[in-house]
Order: sequence, then C-alpha cells, then structure tokens
Amino acid sequence: MAEQIAAVVVASPTRNSARLSTYVSAPKKGQKGERFVAASGINGCIPEVAEKQMRDNRKRWGKNGERVVELPNGGKAVEGEYVQAYHVIQSLARDGVGSLDPENPEDWEKAHGLGVDLAREVAGKNRLATVHTQIDGTTGCIHNHIVIDSIDKSTGRSFDSSRVKHAELVKVHDRMLAGLGYEQVNRYAPPGVAKGAEKTEKSELRTLAKHELWEASGREGEEPFSVAVLKRRIRRTLEEETFTDFESFVDAAREQGVDVQQRGQSGRGVTYAMLRRGAGDEEWREISPSDLRRSSKLGRDFELGAIEKAAERNADLVARREQFDAQLRDGIEASLADIRSVDEGSYRGVLEEKRIVLERESDEWSYGVMDESGPQARMRWRKASLLSNELTQEGAQEFFEINKGRSADHGRLGQDRSAGTGARDFGAVDVIERDQRDAGGADLDGRASRRVAEPDHRDGAGAEDLEGLNAKLSEHRRCAEHARRPHDDGRADRGNSDQQQGGKAPRRKLSEQVRARSARDDERSSRRDEGRGLGD
Repeated sequence: MAEQIAAVVVASPTRNSARLSTYVSAPKKGQKGERFVAASGINGCIPEVAEKQMRDNRKRWGKNGERVVELPNGGKAVEGEYVQAYHVIQSLARDGVGSLDPENPEDWEKAHGLGVDLAREVAGKNRLATVHTQIDGTTGCIHNHIVIDSIDKSTGRSFDSSRVKHAELVKVHDRMLAGLGYEQVNRYAPPGVAKGAEKTEKSELRTLAKHELWEASGREGEEPFSVAVLKRRIRRTLEEETFTDFESFVDAAREQGVDVQQRGQSGRGVTYAMLRRGAGDEEWREISPSDLRRSSKLGRDFELGAIEKAAERNADLVARREQFDAQLRDGIEASLADIRSVDEGSYRGVLEEKRIVLERESDEWSYGVMDESGPQARMRWRKASLLSNELTQEGAQEFFEINKGRSADHGRLGQDRSAGTGARDFGAVDVIERDQRDAGGADLDGRASRRVAEPDHRDGAGAEDLEGLNAKLSEHRRCAEHARRPHDDGRADRGNSDQQQGGKAPRRKLSEQVRARSARDDERSSRRDEGRGLGD
C-alpha cells in the first residue's frame, strides 16, 4: 500500500535572485534557532555560494543586465533586466492524514528528499538549483524552498515558465510523488463532524505557500490572505502575558495584525479578521469579507473560552508578580537600612544574606532573586529604577552615607557598653518603633516585647533569608497597626487630609525613616551621656 502524503506546491519568478537566496538561507531578524534544517544543491550548485554561481552563469551568457523600477511607495529599486530565478515552495501538512511532524528529524530528512526530487524534476539536468528545508514558517509545518537558476548553463537558454504554471506544476509534483510510491492526499474532516482543538481548511497549505512567496519577494504588492497566518497571529496573542480581559486581548491582537469582534446574543461568539498590508503601504488595508473567520470554524483553541482561560492565567501572573515585587522591595529596603551597608561591596554582602543578587550594567542596577512560586524555580530580575529611585545606584549613596555615620556611632556606643553604660544596640532594625512614631506616639516603653533585632553585626552571623524577613516585617506592621488604633481620635485632621488624597497616605521615604531613626538614637545617646555626667 502506498504511503500517504499531504503536500502542495506553488511557484513564482523573481528578477532579484540575490534577495531570494538571502531570504531562504539567512536568519530572520530576531530569529532564535537555525533558519533551515537541511540544504542541498543539484547540478553542481553549492548552497553556500549558489548566488555567485548563478550570477556568474548569467554573466557568461550575457543575461545579467539590470534596470531601475519605481516602487508603489514612490521609491526606486534595481532589479534584473530578465527573470533571474524561479522560486518553488513545497509545503507538507503537519496535522491530519499524510502529515509530517516538524519536531521529528526523520521527517525533516524525508521532506528534504522530496524537495530534492522535485527540484530535479523541474530544473532538469543543466540548471543550478538549491533546496532549503525549513520548519520556522508561520505555521511551523515542514516546507522546502527551491531556487532554480533561469539560465541553462550548457545552452544559455532561459527557463520555460510554462513548466511552473500552477496547473502544470501540480501535475509534475503529483506524478513525481506517485513515482516515489506516495499517494497524494488532501483529505479533511467534513464540516461539523468533529469540533477539534484546531480545524484545517482545504486551501490552507496553498494560501500559506502564496503568503511565503509574498514574503520572499520583499513584500511586493498587496499582502495575500492566509488562514494559517491568521491562526498563527492569534496563537501568538494568546501566548502573550499583556492582557487580562477581553478588551485588552482585542488590543493585543491588533498589535499582532488581527481584528477581533464579539458576536451573537450571548456574546460568546468571536470573529477574527486578518489585517493585511496594502501594496506599498505599511497601513492595514480595509477588511474584506474574505478576511473574516469565525472562531467556530478555526477550532476550539480559538473560541472565547480559550481567550478567557489565557486572560485568567495572565491575571494570576500579574498578582504573583506584584507580590513578588513587594517581597523583593522589602528585602532590598531592609538591606539598605542595615548598618553594615556602607558601600556597594558591603551592600552586596548584606543582600546575599537575603539571597538577593545585585548586578550592574553600566550605571544601571538590577536585583535578582530565585522565584520558587511557579512549577519551575527561576531567577527573576527587576531593574532598580522600576522598583524605586531610592533603590538605584544613585539613590543608595544616601543610605551609605547615613550608615557610615550610624556605624561610627555604633562603635562609640560599643565602647560605652564595654564600660558598663548599658547602651542599646544601635544596629537594631526597630520597625515597630518607626511605625509607632509615624502613627502618632504609641507607647514605646512596651516595644521591647515586639521589636526584632538585626543580626549581630560583630560577626555577621544570623542573616535572615528573604522569606523569613518578609514574615517578620509583616508581623511588625500588624503590631504597629494595632498600636495606632488608640490614637486615631488624635489624628482626625490627618485622616481627613488622607481621604482628600484618595484615602491612602503617601508612603514615607525609606531614607527619611532611616535618618529619623538615626537622629532619635543620637538624641537618646546624648541624654544617656548627660545622665551619666550628673551621676558622677
């Protein structure tokens, strides 16, 4: 029994073989991975130098003339005086009967062999030709780009273009497949038989090949419609993380070249339109009825439920990232407030105790920490300028200066402590005291039972990880909130002012908090010194 294969072919001439050769072999802008998975030449053609070989052959036969043409946008371009090459695209289905798997290297090899055989059938024995097999196209199906020199290297005769007219090319292609033991099939499930994740139209491969030709020709003329291109654009939009509801999905889809409309009384229907470029115009042309496809015709993966599921996923991601950023910011702020952070080097050490990495690119700081909240642990990075100006390299200098002063005082008080003065640890992170003072003078005498000291800075031991630090900071803030309540009556004027600003008091700058704490400690130190003097 013959092996089934689903394949289509299209062809077009070009007066710019150099541009075509570059298109089929060179990586696209921003492309990840290889442009092609296999390349071959026939009749002495070498893929790496194919364009030079073809150009030399045209020169030999005096058919390498050029002409200047005016483009639709008013510009000018240089092209060949004669047709320089012919471009044949052979596309093989990736789904359904007779398909080849773009993830399977054995199918790459099979597809490449079919491309080489087709090149021999069309080019004959005396024309240079290359075959490049790719899987990076709009739909990811395996396809061959065949470039055939228009000049016979033995006789100098030009290629008979009737051989690549569509009807004739299809006959040659199907006859070749039959000779190789394949049964050419283009069978699709009858409409309405099964509601699959994705449905395929009968003309999908052919319209995709036409779109590939348009791309390869430098986007000359009006962009052709392709349902495969439309589906690919929708898939790319659904993979994005920028939308969290239907309205923002519509905006994201338009950026990808898709117009989206809800329809039906229940609003559960969705209609997509492929936005196409006009001839010589970067603007989208007016949508025509043939550009439209209902989601039910494309498959389950394109219906409203799929959009809602993706929006839900993105909303969850946004919430997780906000929580992640808040935790990261808390850890960075605690590190900046740490008395040991007196320069970039010491600051990095304090951050590392909290499992936070600081990297510098030029004068821009970025913070990274391992995020283990998802299915896979990964390092996440945030630019300092996006978190807060205080956390940038420039903003941190203020903290370093404050901490240098605090460190000097800490040393002096350490000497006092050794002399029996009982001076308090200046390096304590007194979060509750700070919040209580901001709250309007809560009872500070009882704070000792609620405050948490920093790690002992004399030996650097006891560093807290980011999760533990955040848990303690959260507990401190809950205690501070509890301490605020008896003083709410005395803050009525301030509360009214906050309501006028939207009900949320502005957050006090971290540097102001550290300065205030340092000033309070200086004042207490001074009082202790005065008290000791009176006792003498």
